Amino acid sequence: MEEESKISFWEKWKISVIKIEEYQKLAIQKISKTIGYLVILMLIFAFFITLSITYRFHQTALDITNYINDNIEMLTFKDGVLDIKAKDNPNKTIIIDEKNNFNGKIIIDTGILSEEQVNNYIEEVKTYYSGAIVLKDKIIFKTNMTNLTTTINLKDIANQIHLVNIEKQDIINLVTSNKMYQIDIAFFIAMFIAIFINFFATTLLDALLCSVIAYTVRNMF
Repeated sequence: MEEESKISFWEKWKISVIKIEEYQKLAIQKISKTIGYLVILMLIFAFFITLSITYRFHQTALDITNYINDNIEMLTFKDGVLDIKAKDNPNKTIIIDEKNNFNGKIIIDTGILSEEQVNNYIEEVKTYYSGAIVLKDKIIFKTNMTNLTTTINLKDIANQIHLVNIEKQDIINLVTSNKMYQIDIAFFIAMFIAIFINFFATTLLDALLCSVIAYTVRNMF
């Protein structure tokens, strides 16, 4: 058996990304070291991806605030439940897309929905570069970095920034004030955890599958 050699983190990164021909150096590392390397790598990826998503979230929040001011008749958030009504038709689903000069698609429906309706909204948003589904108790994001969706519970965000009740004008004042940065931080933390778990779980499963295949092939010859 080839003797395990010490490899720095950056050397491991080079091998896994641009020096695939030297992958056998990683294969002989201890499992604990390999998992530790994967954790660090996924933390780095998750950090920069979440940073980009949070920046877009901040910019989108400003755009949506302008839309709310012009098109939303009623908006209330109380005890973790959001209720939004449009000016022209209080009962219709609100769609914000390229027709509103938005690069993506946002679906707002704070009514009582079935799981099938929510899934249909998710599939619709997935056809766009980026977007979100705003429901009465959560927001489901689809980012341009991945086709995966991430769900943020509104009550969790409200608890982090100590928000109990809010109405339309409060939203406008909040987004245009310094407190918006507290929302950005709370959003960043929630997204970072969700993205890291998704990335690490997927990578770990892929690595496990490759190990099983390699073990099977090795014992066939």
